[in-house]
This record gives sequence, structure tokens and C-alpha cells, in this order.
Amino acid sequence: QWKKKVKKSDQGKWSECNKNLYRTKIAVVRREVGKIWPGNQKIYFKQNQANLLKLEELASRLADTCSIPEIGFGREAIRSHILQWSQEKNRRIADGYDFEVEHTRAKRAKKVRHGKPTKHKY
Repeated sequence: QWKKKVKKSDQGKWSECNKNLYRTKIAVVRREVGKIWPGNQKIYFKQNQANLLKLEELASRLADTCSIPEIGFGREAIRSHILQWSQEKNRRIADGYDFEVEHTRAKRAKKVRHGKPTKHKY
């Protein structure tokens, strides 16, 4: 059964393998969406037919490679995720985030024990 949206409550019932597969597929979806709508432009679908057409084409194309029938992650769920991603991007742009600047992940602070930094165990 294909779903329109994957809910957090459903994710708790999945096997660890399906959870990892889902995370991988979501990363692919995010990367592909970022290629189509890069930069600091806000993304609108209701007022822009070209963006709506791109959305439908992208959802159909990604459904071929990113669908997971066991958990109901299909075309509509992918489409829903793209819309969610675009809303989050629009919100972050409004908050002043710059998508054109290269960002690096935050480094973890070193733990200090008795005045000396300790090494992490990973």
C-alpha cells in the first residue's frame, strides 16, 4: 500500500534495514532536488507552473530508483518529501541562511578531563 506521506509513528515499526534504506533514499531525493533548485531563490509551486512541472517530473523519475514498496515509500511520498524540503528551504532563506556559501559540519568539542583534552573513542 502506497502512502502519501511517511509518518514517524510508522518508522518505529520498520526493520533496521528498512530504516537505513529509507535514510539513504531520502538523501538521494534531497541531493537531486538541490541540483534542480540551487541557490537562494525561494521555491513556489502554486504560482509557478514551470516549477510544478519540474516537481511532477522529478517525483516520477525518482520513484523509479527511490521507491521502497515494503514501507509504502512511493511516488506520492517522494513528492510530499520534495514539497517538505522546499518549505524548509524557503523558511531558512527567510531566516537569513545563505545556501550559496559552502558550509562545513560542526566539529565536536573536545572533552576536557582534569585539564587535559581526551581522545574520543570512535
